Amino acid sequence: MKPIYIIIFFAALIVGACSKKADTPEAKKEVLSDLKKQREDLDAKIKTLEKELGAQPDASATDQKVKDIAVTKVAPANFNHYIEIQGRVDSDKNVQVSPETPGILQRVNVEVGDKVRKGQVLAEIDGSVLANNIEEVKGQLSFANTMYEKQKGLWDQKVGTEVQYLTAKNNKESLENKLATLQRQYAMTKIKSPIDGTVDEVRSKQGEAAAPGMPIFRVVNLSEFKVVAEVAEAYLGEINIGDDVLISLPDAGVDIKGKVTQKTNVIDPTNRTFKIEVALKGQNIALRPNMIAKVKVNDYSNKSALVAPINTVQQSDAGQYVYVAEKAGNAYKVKKQFVKTGKSYLDKIEIKEGLKEGDLLITSGFQDLTAGQQIKF
Repeated sequence: MKPIYIIIFFAALIVGACSKKADTPEAKKEVLSDLKKQREDLDAKIKTLEKELGAQPDASATDQKVKDIAVTKVAPANFNHYIEIQGRVDSDKNVQVSPETPGILQRVNVEVGDKVRKGQVLAEIDGSVLANNIEEVKGQLSFANTMYEKQKGLWDQKVGTEVQYLTAKNNKESLENKLATLQRQYAMTKIKSPIDGTVDEVRSKQGEAAAPGMPIFRVVNLSEFKVVAEVAEAYLGEINIGDDVLISLPDAGVDIKGKVTQKTNVIDPTNRTFKIEVALKGQNIALRPNMIAKVKVNDYSNKSALVAPINTVQQSDAGQYVYVAEKAGNAYKVKKQFVKTGKSYLDKIEIKEGLKEGDLLITSGFQDLTAGQQIKF
């Protein structure tokens, strides 16, 4: 029989005895004596029951099973936060070469894959008219030089007029300037490589028209590359030159560590972004311009942060909280601990306030817990 039923049973006996023997003074004395004896017996039974009940959990605890959970001891750890963006491989030595003067391509001197040096002539535009003009001016200049030398000799001897001397000098100098201009124009008919590198594209053929601003060749130097990425303007104050960067190149199957080497401070009005660059000098990797690059910029680090799995942080009207295991005698109970959080990255979140080193953070089985519930792990 359960303890509560025993007590009810004896109380019923007492009530029954009182109802049957309460008619006369003698009967009342007899009932009183019986009640006192029964009280002593009841006191003894109550003490026994209290001892038994004192060794058990309270009523709220008996309604709950002791739940299995998992805990992690809180300890300082290195926490890094990254801004993830997509970029591309580029190079300052990835050059599209176009002519400086219009004309017809007379000769193409290179093919795709040819290695070229800076200043090497890649193609030539028809410059026959300019060449004829140069030869004509050279003849005129030769005559003008002769006339100038004669007039100068006479002028030095005080023979002739100053006007004759100055006219001869002006004609000579004018033709010299004209010849220099024609020679510069003729030099522009030679399309030259601006860098050392490899010819990656040839877009025009001999006999086709060419014009300034119309690229004919692409020359690439594969020894110096960089990663360029466009970042949302919200991160303008978060990213700085020198920040650590992790770069993943899916097509090359490699990961690279680097640093931000350039950052623009002007926002592009069309997409509200600014550009960053990461130099890849000295990286012995088979890179190609415009390869996709996944860029992660380390904008925040804390070498002694207290972190928690992000799914353990729950939200209530009173704020964010986690559950920790707190020792109570020989057992452990659930404690609801309010916290203040910082940055989060992937499955981790920084705990700024509320936890301390050594706390037992409940990381598994916390979904249905209540504060004060007994747990085991």
